[in-house]
Amino acid sequence: MPQPIGSRLGAVPGQRDRFSREARAISSVEHANICPLYDVGTSGDVDFIVMQLVEGETLADRIARGLIPPPQSIALARQIALGLEAAHERGIVHRDLKPANIQVMRDGHVKLLDFGLARILDDGMPAVVDTATPTQQAPTLAGRVVGTAPYMSPEQARGEAIDKRTDIWSFGCVLFEMLSGQRAFAGHSLPDVMAAVVGGEPDWSRLPQATPRRVHDLLRLCLRKDAAERLRDIGDARLQLEQAGLGDSDPAAAPMAQGRRSLLAFILAAAALAVAALALSRVRTTPQRPGADMRFSAVTNVAGVEAQPSFSPDGRSIAYISNRGGQWDVYVGLVSGGR
Repeated sequence: MPQPIGSRLGAVPGQRDRFSREARAISSVEHANICPLYDVGTSGDVDFIVMQLVEGETLADRIARGLIPPPQSIALARQIALGLEAAHERGIVHRDLKPANIQVMRDGHVKLLDFGLARILDDGMPAVVDTATPTQQAPTLAGRVVGTAPYMSPEQARGEAIDKRTDIWSFGCVLFEMLSGQRAFAGHSLPDVMAAVVGGEPDWSRLPQATPRRVHDLLRLCLRKDAAERLRDIGDARLQLEQAGLGDSDPAAAPMAQGRRSLLAFILAAAALAVAALALSRVRTTPQRPGADMRFSAVTNVAGVEAQPSFSPDGRSIAYISNRGGQWDVYVGLVSGGR
C-alpha cells in the first residue's frame, strides 16, 4: 500500500517548487532497487509524496543487530550501487545516502528510500541541509549543508558544489559500516564528526580479515577527500563488487595459488608411488609361470589417466598413479596368469 509522507515547505521561498520538481524527477526512475514514488502534491499547507510501503528493516537496524559478513555485505552493496547507478544516469544525486535510508526486505532485496533531498544536477539552486549528529536525528535546516553528518562528503560539509561523487563517498561510508559495524567517521559532537569527515581517516583495521582486497581498494577510492581523486562512477564500484563476489579478490594471487596446488599434488603423488613401490618390493610370492597370459586382475575396471607404472621384483604385482577425478590416487594390482 502506498504510504503518504507530508511536510510544510511553503515557509522557504522556492523550496516547494524545487521539492515538487525533484520528487517528480525521481518518480520517473523505475528501478528494482529504488522505492517507487507514486505521487507528489499539496493538500492545504501540507506538501506530500506517496511512495511504496516496503516491508523489512532499514540497513541501520540490520547493522545494529551485528556485523554483516563480507559476502552478504558485498551482495547488499551491489544492489545499493545498482540503485544509485540508475539515479545517476538520470542526472539525480541522492545527497543523503545512509543506512537509515536503505531498506532491506525479508528476501534480502534492497530499496533506496528518501530521495526527498535529491538534487537534479542541472538545478543550480542552493540546497537545504540536514545536520543530524551521530547520536540523534535533527530536523532539516535551511541554509546549511545537505546530508547527515557522518555520511556527507568533505565538499558537502564545506558547502561546496557537489555532483554524483558525493553519493560515491556516502556509499563508501555505508559499505565500511556494514563490514566493520562502526561508522567510518564518528565523534562525540557534530563539530567532531565534521572535522573527521574533512580531515580524518577511517580506522581501516576495523575491516574483517576476510574482506577481499578488491573491496579494500574500492573503499579507499570511494573515501578520497579530494573529489578529483575519488572514484568517478558508481557503476565502476558495482563491477568491482561483482568481481569480489566471485571470489576474485586478488587476480595476481590466483595463478600462484593454482601453481602451489599443482606442485603439492605432484609431490604427494610421487611420495605415494614411492611408498607403494617399496611395499611391492617386499611382497614374497612364487615366480610367474613361463608362458602365462599376463593380465591385470585387480585394476581392469579403473578408469583414469595412468602414469609411472612400477612392477614388483617378482613380476606378480604392479602399482601406478591416476589423476581421474582431479586428484592423484595410487592403485595396486596383481598380475595373474591365464587359464
